[in-house]
Amino acid sequence: MSSSLNPSISGQSVTFTATVTSSGTGTPTGTATFKDGATTLGSVVLTSAVAKFTATTLTTGTHSITAAYSGDATFLPSTASLSQIVAPAGSPSVSLSPSSLSFSQQLVLSTSTSKAVTLTNSGAGALTISNITAYGNFKVLSTTCPLSPATLAAAANCTINVAFTPSQAGNVLGELSVTDNAPSKIQDLGLSGSGVTALNTSPTGLSFGTVTVGTTSAAKTVTLINNSTSSLTISFSASADYKALGSGTTPCSASLAGKTKCTISVTFTPKSNGTINGAATINFNAASSPIEVALSGSGTGGAASPLTFTPTSLSFASQLVGTSSAAKSVTVTNTSGASVTLNSFASSGDFSAVASGATPCTNGLVLASTHTCTFSVTFKPTVNGTISGAVWVNDSSAVTPQVLSVSGKGAEAVSLSPNTLNFGTTPIGTTSASKSVTVTNNNQSSAVSLNPIVASGNYKISTTTCTSSLAAKSKCTFSVDFAPTAAGSINGVASVSYSTLGSPQVVNLSGTGQ
Repeated sequence: MSSSLNPSISGQSVTFTATVTSSGTGTPTGTATFKDGATTLGSVVLTSAVAKFTATTLTTGTHSITAAYSGDATFLPSTASLSQIVAPAGSPSVSLSPSSLSFSQQLVLSTSTSKAVTLTNSGAGALTISNITAYGNFKVLSTTCPLSPATLAAAANCTINVAFTPSQAGNVLGELSVTDNAPSKIQDLGLSGSGVTALNTSPTGLSFGTVTVGTTSAAKTVTLINNSTSSLTISFSASADYKALGSGTTPCSASLAGKTKCTISVTFTPKSNGTINGAATINFNAASSPIEVALSGSGTGGAASPLTFTPTSLSFASQLVGTSSAAKSVTVTNTSGASVTLNSFASSGDFSAVASGATPCTNGLVLASTHTCTFSVTFKPTVNGTISGAVWVNDSSAVTPQVLSVSGKGAEAVSLSPNTLNFGTTPIGTTSASKSVTVTNNNQSSAVSLNPIVASGNYKISTTTCTSSLAAKSKCTFSVDFAPTAAGSINGVASVSYSTLGSPQVVNLSGTGQ
């Protein structure tokens, strides 16, 4: 059951819609009787399982409206209800236009040009606005709307200018919230945008399948996109058995002009059997450099590798962006019948390999048959998310290099779980059950400073264990309530801001007032 206008103003027409649904087959028939408390408003015959009744005489106050379905030969009777709020005649009535704002791609940590929202008082009374706030990565830059004690006259309008400053790459949601003395009390408008780094690639990974050892695969293309307005100095390379070259009609070279694209071709020439993962690494002169394109393929039909790695691959746990992991040790064993000279070590992007241990794998080391040496790998992520790469050893054997697959995950200083909450349907004028969110400080040694956690519009922070400081590797929680002041779908955000990069982060909130 739904209302066409809730809250409404005395004298306005309000249409109530009752829809009869069933999990079975067939279409419900019969009638729906609408009541205001114990007073019958009228009965309506269902059309395509829907009955509508328009009320024009509702008095000021809160009304309990019910629709009672009569049932038919197939479907059982049922009842639905809602609370209808009717404000006095002469009350203000508020609308926001457009109904939402969407910002185009914006460089991380830069501010967009503003977009305007028009607030209109279409009611008969003066509007008193107590607060105008944008939440998340959005900000109210300016407004012509008067704040209390000043008022906006009936039939007048004003403008709110909103800008977008993404704190990290990816899609970002937010909310503009206006609190006033209109019957609905809070007016919400959805905000959205997309944060991008100065340079990104498409695709973010390439798979070459199985290729015969000693032969070269067909080339696969990667497009580099400069999202900034400035020229970028770039360089690129591919690990071990992969090769990257500028190609196509706009081949990548040492410079990429602002707002342009170039292309790279990557090929795979396996030197040994088995899975060979790697990365194409792109370096550039802006934040978030380097970025990596994950590469994967397998070699078949070749000679056995003379060197083996223990473990056969490395996986790093979540690591704070910009910080280095603890080192992980790898043992190299010469499984061939002859000595092998280790010429050099190399690694892709966010990984680093150095000789280590009692028998380090140094450049020039002659590794006798069955002998071992060790090296260590560390991980220092430059971006959020999973990062794949490789460490490779160039040696004197016929099947050089030998490749070790490595992977890790970059993490923000602070993470939220869950990052969405859905409160379902809640009657107008009541408060939902609370839902909880956990805030985690992913720093291994440093505390982060937290600002007060806030929620937009019809949502509020009811309880929290979060204080002004969250210790390293610690967690705190906060709870959100939903108290709808109007009917229909109501979105919002809970915003968590803190003292390190990536702030603020938001929890997307949704619910329905009835």
